[in-house]
Amino acid sequence: MENSMAAHNHHDLMNWKNGLLKGQSNKPSNKKIVVAIIIGLVLVGAYTLYS
Repeated sequence: MENSMAAHNHHDLMNWKNGLLKGQSNKPSNKKIVVAIIIGLVLVGAYTLYS
């Protein structure tokens, strides 16, 4: 159950990241987006490790 939940969350994260990557073409500065992606990945990693 927990594994499928983590996989679902990871899938959502990948969709979110892909959406951001597609939106980057019309945004000149992407530092905040990159930082947000890194923070999101760290949070998901920590959640998966400690759940």
